[in-house]
Amino acid sequence: MFKALPSTGAALIASALKAHNSSKAWQIRYKPVCASTEKLLSQWLEENPWINDSPRVVLAARQRFGKGQYDRKWSSPKGGIWLSAAIPLGAPVRSTGLFGLAVAVAVAKMLHGSRIPVSLKWPNDLMVSQKKLAGFLPRVISRGGIIQSARIGIGLNVRNPVSTEAISLTQVLGQKNISVTEWTSKILISLENVISLLNDNQSLCREAEKLLYVRHFYDSKTGKTWDIEGLNSDGSLILKNGCDAKSLYRWD
Repeated sequence: MFKALPSTGAALIASALKAHNSSKAWQIRYKPVCASTEKLLSQWLEENPWINDSPRVVLAARQRFGKGQYDRKWSSPKGGIWLSAAIPLGAPVRSTGLFGLAVAVAVAKMLHGSRIPVSLKWPNDLMVSQKKLAGFLPRVISRGGIIQSARIGIGLNVRNPVSTEAISLTQVLGQKNISVTEWTSKILISLENVISLLNDNQSLCREAEKLLYVRHFYDSKTGKTWDIEGLNSDGSLILKNGCDAKSLYRWD
């Protein structure tokens, strides 16, 4: 159910996907070191446009110039999972925010299944004990006003060194010899569930609300602290401060 391009790392991941009963024909490219998996994925899609519905993923053992939200540096040392994936969509998506929520819920469900108590620091961080375990950066691709595919960059701390503000699976699970390959396959399989989550926006937003890390949002521009009332059906935050109310969009 998958196609691995020639590479030892890609073959190992393809084997793990098969063992976990992957439902998609993943095309996989793996690099021991690269500047950015996002750039490599863009080049791949430009040079070889999609001719079928197979999702694609570029993985690296280490990134030198990984970037997160607002072009912030994305620390990507060896021992973590650093990937960029492209997923053909079979369901209409109204916003990048909804796609991002679907990724958050799908990955969180997978981690909860392994007894890892993650919560969502809206819009793009998964937290354990107030420390960052994973981050993701979504992007939808439109042509002629029609959303054709979606892309997602994901970083998950596995057994890599982390800062005091972050946490790794090694620390959470108390295990040293955690397999990066196995967890990579779990991440990819969780992404296979994103499309089904997008079929019911209201249910998706309810599930995402349960994952919210905090119930307050501090606006550094105005100095105001807003109460988080929940999520709109487009994935934006519903904020209130006294009589004032507004919606917060991070990806638009």
